[in-house]
Formats: sequence, structure tokens, C-alpha cells
Amino acid sequence: MLRFLALLPLVIGAAVAQALSISVLDQRAETCGNANGSIAVTGFGGQAPYSYDWTGPNGFVASGPELTGLVGGDYVVTVTDALAATANMTITIDSMSELPYGGGPTWAGAGEVTGYWGGACLGQCNGAGAFVDGYSGGTPPFSYFFGVPATYLGYNSSVGGPVYGGFCLGENVEYSYTDALGCSGLGGFLVFGVDGTWMPVVQEVQGACTDAENGSMSLELAGGFPQAITLWSNGQVVATQAGQFGTVTFSNLAAGVYTVIADFEGTQCSLQQDVTVQDLGTDCGTVIGTSWYDVNGDCIHDPGEVGIPGSILSVEPGGHLILTHGDGDFLLALPSGEYTLSQTDPTLVPICPSSPVAFTIATAPVAIDLANGSTQELDLQVWANSSAARPGFDHTLYARASNLSPQPSGPVTLTVTYDPALIYMNATPAPTSVVGNALTWEWPAFGSFEDQFVNAQFTLPPGVPLGTVLNSSFTATNTLPEVDLTNNTVVEDRAVTGSYDPNDKTARTSSRSSEQFFFISNDEYIDYTIRFQNTGTDTAFTVVITDTLSADYDMSSFQTGVCSHPCTVDFKVGRVVEWTFADILLPDSNVNEAASHGLTSFRIKLTEPVLAGTVVENTANIYFDFNPPVITEPSVLVAEFSTGIWNGGNRAQGMNVSPNPSLGPVRIDGKEQLGEVRVLDLSGRQLLYTATTKTVLELDLSRVPAGAYLLETRNGPGTTQRTRLIIADRY
Repeated sequence: MLRFLALLPLVIGAAVAQALSISVLDQRAETCGNANGSIAVTGFGGQAPYSYDWTGPNGFVASGPELTGLVGGDYVVTVTDALAATANMTITIDSMSELPYGGGPTWAGAGEVTGYWGGACLGQCNGAGAFVDGYSGGTPPFSYFFGVPATYLGYNSSVGGPVYGGFCLGENVEYSYTDALGCSGLGGFLVFGVDGTWMPVVQEVQGACTDAENGSMSLELAGGFPQAITLWSNGQVVATQAGQFGTVTFSNLAAGVYTVIADFEGTQCSLQQDVTVQDLGTDCGTVIGTSWYDVNGDCIHDPGEVGIPGSILSVEPGGHLILTHGDGDFLLALPSGEYTLSQTDPTLVPICPSSPVAFTIATAPVAIDLANGSTQELDLQVWANSSAARPGFDHTLYARASNLSPQPSGPVTLTVTYDPALIYMNATPAPTSVVGNALTWEWPAFGSFEDQFVNAQFTLPPGVPLGTVLNSSFTATNTLPEVDLTNNTVVEDRAVTGSYDPNDKTARTSSRSSEQFFFISNDEYIDYTIRFQNTGTDTAFTVVITDTLSADYDMSSFQTGVCSHPCTVDFKVGRVVEWTFADILLPDSNVNEAASHGLTSFRIKLTEPVLAGTVVENTANIYFDFNPPVITEPSVLVAEFSTGIWNGGNRAQGMNVSPNPSLGPVRIDGKEQLGEVRVLDLSGRQLLYTATTKTVLELDLSRVPAGAYLLETRNGPGTTQRTRLIIADRY
């Protein structure tokens, strides 16, 4: 029986029906003259059902989509659809004198027998994996003979191969294997596992005041498997966080020595190290204050004078950044010492005190209030976002119209023109008018930095095909002249999807040219959306989202987007952005599916200079009340020049991958031997594994579904390289 990869459902509207074509699902060589080659194909496009007719060597004729017991040679298949359209393809079955070279075990395949992912741990010989040779040729079952001590542990029925264990981390293993017909071949692999490079790297440690808990540490995760990072002190658990990519930060720490233990989910391995939070003494504290628009310039915060929201303040030395709240308030804990505080917004004019402001941190809080004038002329901006779009479910559009200036506007009108495929139900607040597929809200003049939020609920009919792109536009106008009209209109595109993870993070670049690449010459910023859903069994009273931004991002360019519910946004130690949805009262999906969703968004630039080949990864942690965090899949972008100077490839230090994106065939060029090569999906699940001593390797990934993946090579301790790999849609 041949083993197939599941085909993804292909939904094609009648207006865009494809011509009849043929796809090869499985192809295996004849080995040792045993007439054991095989082919499996399928037709797609045209009009089902299909018939299959074959011709081959020595007068061979057959019918059906699957052939077995083949000798080497060329086979021609003719596929005929229900409308008598035909398509032809020639497929060559190789004739090999031995079995194909074996690439070693599938470590993940050990789980059914061992109960854990089978990679070895640092300094141990406990690696185990399922051997599933024969994908390219040979007749199972296979017998194995290893050049190192190995133990048979059982048979993995899911992947169809025996599991052997006892392999040492980093060990080069050679083996021979024989199929059921007596044909033999060789294989080899490097034992993969959890080595020292998987240990989270200490990025930053902030000391703590004596007898206070205001220290912190930030750890960058190494990727691979999801990790539970536990902080221990004096034999007690202080805190635990989970993650896979990016950075985790532990805050509110007292001075002392902490043991960091990383447990890798699904494995039998853990790593640990000690980190010291320095005692800063008694002389340390906080700086607090308010930044506001001083209308009359008298340095007094008069009634009616509003705080400046979302303004970024800089504190030096140390490169600290503070994000003001909606009322202009701010707070930052600092070690004792001499500092200066500066405004980063060039349109703000410090009135008093002058900028930068010098201050000293000791034991008492330092209060600094910032009275500002402004050169910013009237400017309205629209932010927009939407929930996932699934046939038969509710769909929500979110919008925020903002006055970016302290200048009062004229009366404001917001118009949302929604996609005709959507069926309007209601909106909050209720629109002023509903005409056709246009919703309109009218408000009095906006005051300084004022904004208004709206959300509109729709139903997406069950018959809308997957892949359909819903197009909705949002436009804000007022009766007075504006300095910039380019930000008054936003178009929100949302593809219709099937099943999806309700807690996710997505990225779109400003050019909207690609969802995989940041084009250096065209893109200015990245728009991120973090969506969440309460899929528990009770109401969520508080939702907190944290997002740790790596040094690839310019935090001074951060802009708050849309929140589905009232929220506050803060910068925390270790480049952490934190959204707090207090008293959100988010119902669980069993009680009210439509109301169980929420989201937030933000815009940010990359740190200059942006280098071609840079892989920008980012995840978010979503906390529902006191539950462990829900960790989103990584959002991954690759920085490239739109002129294609990389010839379609991505370079990770000494490795070049091309073409990338690819329809299947991929060539990997390295400066030294590649060693272990793995293809992982973005959750860390291994899809392909092989080992080689070559510096150039060609992989056939035509059976891997379209999407984004990580390609990893590892040829020894400290020599792991990773790059993003895009498998393009073949249809």
C-alpha cells in the first residue's frame, strides 16, 4: 500500500475553473531488479471524475491512479475528465542496483513508542527515532544494522517504521539496511537533540533596589521546541513563562541569584543556568509624570488641557523608552544615578521644563510634568482591522478615527464601505446611516488628540468559497483643511479561511506587496495584528498581551493601532510591550461565540539599516486572567530587495537557499558540510529530516503543502543555521 500526503481541499469558483492537469503523489524506484517500483498520480482541474490509462516498457498497459510492481523505464499516463478533456504526463521509474542512501530516523516518530520526541539530551545517549527508509525505493519491512550500540524499542505504526534508541548527542552513526526482498543499502545520520545552543540567552538583567522587587531579566529563546522557562530562587519557584521564539522577560524580581531551567515541551530534556540580579542598594526608584498640551503656555495643567497619548519619551543613559498612556501619564523604574529625559516627537515644543530634562534617581519617586506646545497641524487618521473570516460565522470590522494633532477639527464623518459578500447585522455605536453596503458615523468636532472607536458585526454566508478576499474600506473626513489626507482612508483585505487558530499574530507590510517579505526599497513599516478568543469555560475578566520586540525593531517608531475593547499600552523592561484589557468581561465561546473574540494592533518600523536576508520573527503571549499564556505561532518576515538581488534565495550566514519561494525543488549551498538538514513548520514540528556530508544538497519538497517553513542545518555544536523557506501555492 502506498503512503500519501493528504491533499488540501481546493475550492475553485466556476468563473476561475482550471484546466485539467496531473500531479504526481508518489514515485519510487525499482531496486535490485525486483520489479518493485511504484507510481501514484491524481488529476485536478477540469471536471471530476477522472479516468487513468497507462502505457509503459515492453507493451505495458494499465488503468487507475496507482501502479505497483513496476520495472525501470518511462511510463505515460493519460487522464480523462468527465467532459472528455485529456492531459498527458511521462514519468520515469529509475532502476537502482541497491537501496537509496538512508537519511536516518525521524526523531519525532519516536513519540508513539517512547512517549517523547526522540532527540538526545546534552551529554547523554538517550536519542531514539523511527526509521522510515523506503520513500524512494525498496520493499518494506526493513532490517537495520548499526555501527554503534543501539536498542530496538518497538514499532511506530503512525510513520510505519521500527524505533531504535541509545544514540548519543552529536554522534555520527552509519548503518546498513535490507528490505524484504534481500536488497541492501547504506545510510548515515548525525544524532540530533537538545544541546547547549538551545539554552535561552541572557539579553538583559536589571538590578533591584535593596528590599524591593523591581529587578528584571530578559532571555532570548533559541527556537526549536516550545519551552517552559522556570525561575527558581532558594529552592522555590519564582515564576514560569512559556515560549518558543523571541524573548521572555521576568519582572518584579528582588536582588539575588536565580536558576533558570528550560524544559522543552515533548522532549525528555532540560537545560539550566544561574543568573544574578544585582543589588543596586537603597538609592534607586522611579520617575513619574504627565505630558500634556499646554494651550495657553502657562506651564499649569489647566482643566480641559489634555494629556498627549502614545508619545514616546527617551531616558538616557541606558536607552530606556517610555510610552505615555491615553491621559499622558508615564512611569519608569530606574537604578540610582543621573539621567536625562527627552521628547522624541519632533512636533512637540517643550515649554517647561526645557528638553532634555536632567534628573537624579534616589530613594524617592521623581515627578516630571511636561508642558508642551506643538507644531502639528490638523491631521485625522483612520486605523482598521477585522476578525477572521469563516463561512457560516460572524465577522467583525474594527475602526478608530483619531485626531493626531492638538488642533480642534471640524465635524467628523467616518464611512465604512463593506464587502458585498457580507451581511450587516449591527454596530457599536449605531451608525448615523446605513445605505447599501455603506455605514456612516457623524460626530461633532474632535478636540485635541480625540478619537472614536467603532465596530460592526456581519455574517459571512456559508457558500462563500475559501480563498475569497473580502475588501472593505474606511474613510474619515472633516470640514477643515488637513495637512495630510493620505492617512484618511484605509483598505482592509481579509481572505476567507476554514479552520484556524483563534489566537494568532499576523503581519502586513506597508506596501501590501507580500505577506512573507519586507521589501527594503518599498516598505516603511509593519502592521501587526494580535487576535485572541476566550475558548475556556467561563468569562475572562482581564486579558493581558505581551510582545517582546527584538533589536530588529525600532521601538521609537511604535504606534498604537486598534483595540477591540478599551485597553492600556505600556513599555516594560526588556523591550516588552504590554496591552491590558481590564474588566473586559470576555464571554467564553460556548456561551457567545461572536463576542468571545478580541484583538489589538500596532505599527512599527525596522531598525536601520535593514539588511537583505534578515529574518524577523515575532510572537505574542496572551494571558486570560490567571491562566498560563497562550502563545501565538510566530509571525515571520524576510527582508529582501524587490529587485531580487538574491536570485530568489535567502542567505543565513554561510548558507544560500534557492529558489525561495519554491514550488518544491530546493537547492542548499553551504560553505562547509551541511550535516543534519531539517524542514520544520512554524510550530517546530519536523516535516523532513536528512543528513549529508555534502556542501550542496537538493531537496524535493513537492509534497509539502504551500506555506512558510524554517530550514535548519546543523553540523556540530554551535554551527546551527536557520532561514525561512516559502513553499509557493502550486495551483
